[in-house]
Amino acid sequence: MNKNKKDGYFQKFIFSFFGVLIVAFVLYHTFNSLFDPYVTETVAEVSIKKSISANCFIVRKENVVTSDNEGYKVFKVSNGGKVAKNSDVVSFYEDANDVELANEILKLESYLSAIEEIDKQNSIHIADLDIISSQTSNSIKEMLLNVYENDFAKTEKTLESLRYYLAQGQLATGREDDYKQVISDLKNQLKQLKSKYSSTEKSVKCDFSGYFVNFTDGYENALSYENIENVTVSQIENLKPAEVNKNEVGKVISENEWYLVCVVDTTDISNVSEGDKLRIGTSLSSVNELVVKVEALNKSENGKKSVLVMSCMKMNEELSTLRQKEMQIVLKTYNGLKVNSRAIRIKDGKKGVYVKLGNIIRFIETDIIYNSKDYVIVDTDYGYNQLKIYDDVVVKGKGLDG
Repeated sequence: MNKNKKDGYFQKFIFSFFGVLIVAFVLYHTFNSLFDPYVTETVAEVSIKKSISANCFIVRKENVVTSDNEGYKVFKVSNGGKVAKNSDVVSFYEDANDVELANEILKLESYLSAIEEIDKQNSIHIADLDIISSQTSNSIKEMLLNVYENDFAKTEKTLESLRYYLAQGQLATGREDDYKQVISDLKNQLKQLKSKYSSTEKSVKCDFSGYFVNFTDGYENALSYENIENVTVSQIENLKPAEVNKNEVGKVISENEWYLVCVVDTTDISNVSEGDKLRIGTSLSSVNELVVKVEALNKSENGKKSVLVMSCMKMNEELSTLRQKEMQIVLKTYNGLKVNSRAIRIKDGKKGVYVKLGNIIRFIETDIIYNSKDYVIVDTDYGYNQLKIYDDVVVKGKGLDG
């Protein structure tokens, strides 16, 4: 046999050998994928909130503002706006034309105040152009959204903010050195407008400083603000508003701290204590979640129901006008790894899971912090011998303990 024939046989042998190896490799992995004795699921990281739904009643330190004046009303402060003691909150006019004039003056005064503040800040420090650019962009987006939703009251407010940021931007980019001439022109415009009133303005002042609201609802004194920690289940369940007097033109919220009170099943708050910090989901447009402090837990006579009294310090226009709303009280938040309940097994008296890594099956002990019917949440600090995100846990397989 010559050398060329020997080389040909050898090459065929090599090709055949490796061909058989490749086929065997493919068949092996195909068999494993089709007939793997273990069914696994990948671990995911989750955050679960345990919450209860409750109808929350709002209690504030509210001081009713009254007036015997008659005529057309113009409020000088928006809902939730801050007012100083003895400041004007509403004005009355005999002529309807003066109402439009008064509103125009209020807008101009608001713009003047904003320009004066920008000019004052410019003399102290140079504004951050990146921040101004971001604020301007956000205002434009918000204004377009308000227009799309036909909410023209919010559109007008957003427009005021946009004008403020544009003015800041002009100073920051050097297009304006200051606004002293603009301020002077605005003051002259205001002087001319005020001279056009056809009737005498009758102003109403407030006796307190705080946040102004331009209406009353009869619940201002339904519950004692000073004694709110002693409120009972019976008081909450029998709340009724007083008749609103026609000379009530609004109210001033004179304390930053306000309260949410609600009646809940005592068993639902068995793990809640005075002093605890909780979070409340609101579904409000201006704030999704409130941080509150538990001030009191007052049981009913038979102990089945309890009043939950919670304090809060956040305030804005929407919150200042809110009286009752269904909210979600988050009792606890569980952060950890979500594992199928079928994966939990017991080995040598210890609870854990089997993790599959290639062809290796390893038992890992787990610390379960939350149980449900279909899954559990496992606590972890991602140590070496702990369950980790993206691990494949065995939910079904032969020859396993548990």
